Amino acid sequence: MTVSQISVKVPEEAVSVAGVTAYIQALLEQDPQLHQVWVVGEISSAHDRNGHLFLTLQDTETTASIQAVVWRSQIGRASCRERV
Repeated sequence: MTVSQISVKVPEEAVSVAGVTAYIQALLEQDPQLHQVWVVGEISSAHDRNGHLFLTLQDTETTASIQAVVWRSQIGRASCRERV
């Protein structure tokens, strides 16, 4: 995957939060490799709020992390394997 394959106009000035999220959404929707993504990592923190699971997924080999949410309606579909 290379960025040159994606045709999204990059603004030259500051944008709003909505503008940034719309830009990221466009990038994700235009890249066929990102239509269905499986992410592997270690849950470094998690908490339940109103039945939704908010978590931080940490790369096991670097300091990279992603904040994520598993919606209440999807928790039963989530695949987690515990390593000891």
